[in-house]
Amino acid sequence: MYNLIGIQNVNYTAKSGNQVTGTRLFATFKDDNVKGLGCEAIWVPNTVDIPKLEANAAFDVSYNRYGRVSAIIAL
Repeated sequence: MYNLIGIQNVNYTAKSGNQVTGTRLFATFKDDNVKGLGCEAIWVPNTVDIPKLEANAAFDVSYNRYGRVSAIIAL
C-alpha cells in the first residue's frame, strides 16, 4: 500500500524522437528496513487509467509480467 504525496504529468520528446507521455506518482510506504517511511516515484504510462487520487490517498499498484505498471487501484 502506498500513500500519494505528489503527481507529475509528463510529456516530452526523447532523444530517440519518440513521444513520452504519462504520469509520475510520488508515494510513501512502510518498510521494515527503513527508519521512517520509504518513498518511490512510480512511472505510469498514459495507457493505464489512474483513478482520481488526492494527496495522502491510499493506493496499490499492479504490475504485469514484465514489471511494468498495469493498474492503479484506489483504496
